[in-house]
Amino acid sequence: MNRPTISENVPTCVECGVERPKQAKDYNPMQAIIGAELGWYSGSDGELCGPCLSALMRMANGR
Repeated sequence: MNRPTISENVPTCVECGVERPKQAKDYNPMQAIIGAELGWYSGSDGELCGPCLSALMRMANGR
């Protein structure tokens, strides 16, 4: 399996390993409320890209 290369000091998604682009938007709860594309979540446990955060939210809601 080919995993993306991880550059030093570039935030990466803890689920899929994709590097965060410089112009990526941060997650805002309003994105979920209005059905917009989710931005990146940054927390003490790491970073999640929008698609992985969306999948996690669907899983938590039983979908």
